[in-house]
Amino acid sequence: MKVDRAKFFKGVRAYHSQVRGGGLDQSQVDGLNFLIEKFERSRGWTDIRHIAYALATIAHETAWTFKPIREYRSRAGTKARANQDRYWLSGYYGRGYVQLTWQRNYRKAGKDLGIDLDKNPDLALEPEHAFAIMTAGMFGGWFTGKALGDYINDSKTDYRNARRIINGLDKADEIAGHAKKFEAILKNSAAAAETSKDSTAENGIGRDENAEPPKTETKVEVRDGSVSVSTSENAPLPQRVAIEKPEGTGFIKEVKTEVGALVAGNGGVQACIDQAQQASAFGFSSRFWTILGLIVLAGSVVYLIYKYLDWRNDQKRELELTNNLIQANSTDGNQVVLVDKSNLPALETLGYEIIYR
Repeated sequence: MKVDRAKFFKGVRAYHSQVRGGGLDQSQVDGLNFLIEKFERSRGWTDIRHIAYALATIAHETAWTFKPIREYRSRAGTKARANQDRYWLSGYYGRGYVQLTWQRNYRKAGKDLGIDLDKNPDLALEPEHAFAIMTAGMFGGWFTGKALGDYINDSKTDYRNARRIINGLDKADEIAGHAKKFEAILKNSAAAAETSKDSTAENGIGRDENAEPPKTETKVEVRDGSVSVSTSENAPLPQRVAIEKPEGTGFIKEVKTEVGALVAGNGGVQACIDQAQQASAFGFSSRFWTILGLIVLAGSVVYLIYKYLDWRNDQKRELELTNNLIQANSTDGNQVVLVDKSNLPALETLGYEIIYR
């Protein structure tokens, strides 16, 4: 979706004057410009209703500054202040567009997005990071387990209950009203943008003959454990790449099944020991059974050594493949992060180039 800025800001200024009094200052305009540009460029934000609800939430959570902010401190002695005190002094109070709180949530968001929010929670105040947290949180249900798609989808538009993805039904009706207005503004400005775009193409105006040609796109593929890199012209170069983190398993977990089979199969070593106690079992002496038990034990040890060496080689190959992927995708200053497979879809909505293993 492309937004006609003139139409958009005309609508927002009128609505801001209605609900807040006065027009927009330059700081608010800058904040909105950044957000609209991100919505335009992010592949996950394709539904105008989703963008409208996000803008309504941001307006409420940032006190209409449209910039990432620190959570306001509630007045002492109030119920809100008592709730804040549970996490405030830890340093992990609300930050960003949607007020990320609690250390466990900072740690989760940082891990999922490749940002060290645990050690530096103020990174959530940077617009790029704040937008990524909001996007992944709203679509992935990070904050309350409820996601944007649960309430705004092909079958319904429930702006009121969509508040549950952030904070129950707190101010739900108020924010729903903002969302409806932002939806109307976006529809009007989006239609204007499409008309303007068609007119420009038809009349051959607005083209920059001196514009820098598009950069090449680098694609990395993994086949049979090897990495191949190819480039194609006239395509934008991906700036951020998310690579699926190797799952990996510890050695004990790797051989747990085999060890269990050795012990439980036909009794293994223990069976031989038991037979050794019967001097004439099956016509063989106890010495025979003792030697057989030692052979079984030695065979088990050799097998485990073989499994360990094989496991270590697998780990080495996995590490080498991971390093090759990182190196191949780190060209031209790309930002590369290793991410758990379950979190890759959230990053894809943010425009990351996704590489599944």
